[in-house]
Amino acid sequence: MAIGVAGGLMVAALLSDGLFVLRLEQFRGVKLAHALPPLVVGLAALAASGGGVARLRAWATRPLRWADAAAAVLVVAAAAYYLVRTGNEAGAVSQLERLARGWLEQTMAVRPRTKEFVVAYPALAAALYGEGRRLWARWPVARAGLWAIASIGAVSIVNSFAHIHTPLAVTGVRVLNGLALGLVSGGATWLACELLSRAGVLREGAEGHEGRPVGLLRLRQPGR
Repeated sequence: MAIGVAGGLMVAALLSDGLFVLRLEQFRGVKLAHALPPLVVGLAALAASGGGVARLRAWATRPLRWADAAAAVLVVAAAAYYLVRTGNEAGAVSQLERLARGWLEQTMAVRPRTKEFVVAYPALAAALYGEGRRLWARWPVARAGLWAIASIGAVSIVNSFAHIHTPLAVTGVRVLNGLALGLVSGGATWLACELLSRAGVLREGAEGHEGRPVGLLRLRQPGR
C-alpha cells in the first residue's frame, strides 16, 4: 500500500502539467500500467519457485486436455475483462454493481475501488498465508497467479491518484476505505485458508534443494 501511494503521488505530480489539467492531453498508458506490473510480478514469483518454470513449460508442451483448454479460456477471459474495465473508457457496469457502488458511496462517503477489496487484498492474504506455511510449493503456477492478482491492489492505488481532478484528500480516503474493507475480505480469506489447511486440503509442499523450503520466503536452514 505504501509503495502504491508513493507511486500514485509521483504520477499525480507528473500529470499536474497544464495540458492534462485542462484536458488538452490525457495519459495514454493506462491499460499498459494495469497489465505490465501483474505480469512482471507473476513471472518473478514463478521464477522464484523451485521448478516453477519447468512445470509451466511441461504443462504448455503436453497434449491438450479439456481441463487445460477450459483453464486457459478462463484466464484469458478474466484478463480481458480486467483490461476492459480499466482506462479512460471502461466497460459497461451491471445494475447490481451500480447498486453496490451507490450503497458504498452512501455508507463510506468515498467509494473504494472494488478490485482492491474484492480481488487484490483477498489474493494477497492467500498468497501470504501460503508463503508462511510453505503451501504453494506444490502449485507454483497458482502461487505466481496469486501474487500477480495481489499486485493489482497497488496498481489500483496508483490509478486512483492518476485522477488529477479529484482532490488528493479524497483519493487518500478512498485508499483507506479500500484497505478497511480489504482487511475484512482478506481476513475472511485467511480464515478460509486456515480451515482448508486444518481439513487437509492445503498441505505443506515438498522442500527444495539442500533442504530449503521452496518459496519467496526462504527460511534459514538448521545449523546455519
